[in-house]
Amino acid sequence: NKDILDFGCGYGDFLLETSKFTKSSRGIELQEELIFALKYKNIDCYKSIDEIQDESLDTIFLFHVFEHLPNPRKILTKLKGKLRLGGHLILEVPHAMDFLVSILSEESFLSWYFWSQHLILHTSQSLRIFLEDACFSEIIVKGIQRFPISNHFFWLKNCKPGGHESSLAFLETEQLNLSYESALSSIGATDTLISIAKKV
Repeated sequence: NKDILDFGCGYGDFLLETSKFTKSSRGIELQEELIFALKYKNIDCYKSIDEIQDESLDTIFLFHVFEHLPNPRKILTKLKGKLRLGGHLILEVPHAMDFLVSILSEESFLSWYFWSQHLILHTSQSLRIFLEDACFSEIIVKGIQRFPISNHFFWLKNCKPGGHESSLAFLETEQLNLSYESALSSIGATDTLISIAKKV
C-alpha cells in the first residue's frame, strides 16, 4: 500500500510484479518504446524525474542504474525531493570489490566488467558517502551475491559469463550457495551492494 517509483525501470518487470501490492507504481525510463509499452500495461512511466510531484512517493528503487549516471549527486538530490518524510531510497549496484576483481583479478572478467557504460563502480564506503552527501539518514549498505559459485568456476574455465545457471550448476546446493555468499560477504567481496536510506 505504498506509492513507489522504479528509476530506470527498463521493461518494468519489477513494477509489473509488485503493482498488486502497491498503492501506485510508476517508472522513469529513457527509451520511448518501453515507456509506451508500460503505459499500455497500465503502468505510469515518464522520461524525466521532473515529471513526478515533490514529496509524493514512499519508496524509490534504483536497480543497477546508479552506476550509469553521469550526474549521480544531482539525481540523488532530485530523488530525495520526491520522497515524503520517512520515505526510503533503495539502491542496488555492482560491487567494485567483486571477488573476480579484487581477489582473483580474472582478466576476462575485468575486460567485460569495466565497460564504458559503467561510469562509476561503488564500494560500501563510496555508496555511503554519496548517500550522506545527499543528506539521507539511517543508511544501511549490505553486500549480496547474485551469482553462485558455479558462475565463478565458469568464468575461470571459459573466460566468459555463464549466467545464473551455468553448465556447472549441478555442483550447487542451497546450503553451498548460502555458505559461499556468507564467505564472500565476510571479506567484502560480493558481486552486488544494496543500500537502504531514509529521508528524515
